[in-house]
Amino acid sequence: MKAASSRTRTRKFLAFAATSLAAVLAFGTPTAHADDFTYPEGYPKLGAKNESVPGYNLKHFGTSYGYVPTMLFSVHTNSSKEGNIKAYCIELDVDIQFGSDLKVGSWKEFPGTNKFKDNPDVQAKVAWIAQRSFPQTNLAEVTKASGVQGLTEKDAITATQAAIWHFTNDFKYQGLDGADKPTADRVGALYNYLISEKNVGLKETAKPTVEIKGENGTFKAGDPVGPIRFESNQATVKLTNELKYDLVDKDGKAVDKNAVPTGTDLFLKVPADAPAGEQEFKVSATGSVYAGKLLISKGTRSQTIIIGSNKEVTVEASAVLKWNAVPKATTPAPTPTPSPTPSNSTPAPKPSKSEPSTPKPGTPKKPGLPRTGTF
Repeated sequence: MKAASSRTRTRKFLAFAATSLAAVLAFGTPTAHADDFTYPEGYPKLGAKNESVPGYNLKHFGTSYGYVPTMLFSVHTNSSKEGNIKAYCIELDVDIQFGSDLKVGSWKEFPGTNKFKDNPDVQAKVAWIAQRSFPQTNLAEVTKASGVQGLTEKDAITATQAAIWHFTNDFKYQGLDGADKPTADRVGALYNYLISEKNVGLKETAKPTVEIKGENGTFKAGDPVGPIRFESNQATVKLTNELKYDLVDKDGKAVDKNAVPTGTDLFLKVPADAPAGEQEFKVSATGSVYAGKLLISKGTRSQTIIIGSNKEVTVEASAVLKWNAVPKATTPAPTPTPSPTPSNSTPAPKPSKSEPSTPKPGTPKKPGLPRTGTF
C-alpha cells in the first residue's frame, strides 16, 4: 500500500486595517491520512442476497407486483466473510446478479441508459445522497439534518433508495407496500428531504475532502469576523484544536466543534475590545474511500450500484485567522474661546445740555400781549 497525501495551493487573504477589525486567513496545506489501495484478484465481489440489508417495499405500479423491493447491498473486498462495502442500486429496471465480480468505476463508465448516464446534475445529486444518508452518515446525524424523528435503519435504507431512483429513473414516492402509515410517513419525509433544495450535489471524488475558505476585507468592531467556510463532501467536520472565541453561525449561535456544519458561513466572535491576535483552525473530515463511486459488473450485465459506505479515512486542513485591534478613540482638546479685542477708536464726546441765554444788560423786554377771554 502506498501512503497518499493531497496538496492544495496555499492561500492568503490580505487584511485592510483602519478603524475597524480586519482579518486575514492564511491557509496551511491539507493532508490526508489514507491509503491508496488495490483490491486482491477476484474482488470486489457482490455478496449473497442474505448478506444484504432489506428495506421496505416501495409501491410502484409499473411492475406486475405493484411494488419494488429496496436493499442495501453488501460487497466483499477480500476473502473475509464480512462485506465491508455497502451500496445502493442506481438502475431501477435492471436485475441484480448476486455473487458477481465487480470493478470500481468512474461516473463516465456507467453502462446504463438512465439519467445518470450523461446528466452531471443527476450524478452530483445521487452522490450527495450516497454521502449524506445512511450508512455513510450515521442515523443520528441523518435524523438531525432531516428533522425526521424516530427514523430506523430500515426507514433510512428505503428512503435513500427511493431518492436515488427519483433522480436516475424519475421514480415518485407513493407509499409503502405492507407497512403502517407512521412508517410510510417517516420514509416519505426523509425521501422529501433527500430530494429537496438541501441536496446541492457533490463532485466525484475517491476520498473525503476538506478545505477552509474565507473572505478578505474590513470588519466592524465587535461584529463577528468572517465568513469562514469549511468545504467538504462530508456533512460535518471536526475542529481538533481549541478556539479563543466562539465560532458562531449567522444567527450568533455557537456551533459544536465536534460536528461543524460544512458549506455554511460561520464567524469568529471576536469582541470589540480584543487586542490584535490570531486564531488557528485545524479541522478533520472522516469518510469512506470511494464513497459515491460506482461498482460495475465485470461479466454478465448486472445492476450498477453506488458505494454508500466503505473503509474510512481522515483528511485534515488548517488555516490561521489574524485580526488587528481597534484603535482607541481619542478625545480632542477643547478649543479656547477667543478674548474680545479692544477697539482703538476714541468715542466722540457727548454734547452738553445748553444753558438758557441771559439777556444782555441794557436790553429792554418786549411787552407781552394782553390776556383776553373769560375766566
